[in-house]
Amino acid sequence: WRFAQKMGFSGFDYQNVSEVYDEHCRLTKNTNIDISGLSHRRLREEGSFQWPVTFEDHPGTKRLFTDHQFYTLSGKAQFNTPVNIINRSEPTDKTHPLILMTGRIRDQWHTMTRSGKVNKLNTHVPEPFLEISHFDAIERNLKNGDLAVIKNLRGEVRVKVRVSMDIKSGVVFLPMHWGKILNQDFPRANNLTQALIDPVSKQPDYKFSAVQVVKY
Repeated sequence: WRFAQKMGFSGFDYQNVSEVYDEHCRLTKNTNIDISGLSHRRLREEGSFQWPVTFEDHPGTKRLFTDHQFYTLSGKAQFNTPVNIINRSEPTDKTHPLILMTGRIRDQWHTMTRSGKVNKLNTHVPEPFLEISHFDAIERNLKNGDLAVIKNLRGEVRVKVRVSMDIKSGVVFLPMHWGKILNQDFPRANNLTQALIDPVSKQPDYKFSAVQVVKY
């Protein structure tokens, strides 16, 4: 609101953050996400709520749709697209026996064009890594902190490993955030991912790539 005021826009005469949030709550009245009974004060004094919260003393909604009435014209749940259960991801084999899964880490977002410039966020995980199960690491003579090469027919990645009991044997995890570092693309996850997409949602198949991991 201070930015809008600097630009000379009217309607941003808020005195504090409570006024902003309370206006947001009022805007939801009589919608499917009605939180008109909430306020900044209630959040501070009572903690978190699950919506809808439709009046001032409303305790929050423990679970939606317990009456089996959904937000559709008929009131019934709708599943418009049948699920194709055939897995079209590339299969693993003796040469590439591990499934590579990519994804986010807690304090970064996408390719770190914004979040990577925040020093506090970089203290969480300062460098790229490969998470690998204890059993798969032993099989490859890998110890925590060793440098490993993850490779398949499309390319390779070279990062340090994190040996873990939290990941399933046969699966390895590589964060997606890092690209070129000092003009080298050793940590770039897309060196290994493929161009396969779901025909309906167009979601890319970044969660399932057959790879091999070897000690560098």
